[in-house]
Amino acid sequence: MTASTKYPPRGRDLFRKYNMVKLVRSAEAAGIEVGGIEVSPDGTLRILGKTMAPAATNPWDDVRAQDTKRSA
Repeated sequence: MTASTKYPPRGRDLFRKYNMVKLVRSAEAAGIEVGGIEVSPDGTLRILGKTMAPAATNPWDDVRAQDTKRSA
């Protein structure tokens, strides 16, 4: 049994660490907070951003809440 029949070729390795490092540095320079990176089998790199916390309440939300209490 030859090595080629026991272990078939995997194909071209498209993922390189330096590509990921360049992607992360570029994203951070653009102001994107990187939460993770997704690598697809074809070598495509995708940035997964951090989930953002819900926005703080608007002062008008309190006013509207008081208005609904008064009308009820």
